[in-house]
Amino acid sequence: MSVNLKLVDTERHLITGGNPEERYPVPPKDEIDGDFAEAQDLQEIARAIVASDLAKFAAAERREIVYLWKAKGGQSSGKLRLGQCQKASGLVAHFSEAAWVIWIAADHVRDLGLTRWEVEAAVYHELLHISEDVETCKPAINPHDAEMFAAEIEQYGLWKSDLRFVAKSFSQLPLWDVEEASN
Repeated sequence: MSVNLKLVDTERHLITGGNPEERYPVPPKDEIDGDFAEAQDLQEIARAIVASDLAKFAAAERREIVYLWKAKGGQSSGKLRLGQCQKASGLVAHFSEAAWVIWIAADHVRDLGLTRWEVEAAVYHELLHISEDVETCKPAINPHDAEMFAAEIEQYGLWKSDLRFVAKSFSQLPLWDVEEASN
């Protein structure tokens, strides 16, 4: 059993403009030659996101980032991998000026029928991973704010600091309608 959350009486607005509920026009399978394809559209989304909050995305503003569509996102720990932000290293770092590479899985966006809102949210998520080491100023990757299971919160509440940290964010969200779905 899973839980579906639906925003109640909330308007969605894209940072990039347009209809947030429109299905995202992901490149067709035959336009991705090999594993990756350049993603100018994702770069434009990212630039708008960065420009909307320069304080939060200062490192992304200062350095080069490569944006790609990945043909197949695969899975990680049994969950679909929608995207990833990686620090450029090895050959990528040698042959490009990029500090990071962000990719979004074309197959998952296509198969799930993701909207412009969801793709913008995925790019935003990956941008949040971008960081710089405080001491060396070298590119770094931010970890997620919390690691959790719904059952642990149901059983023990906000028992550790990262859960209490994200609880503040959840408390500021609009009302949610929770419906159980059998998947």
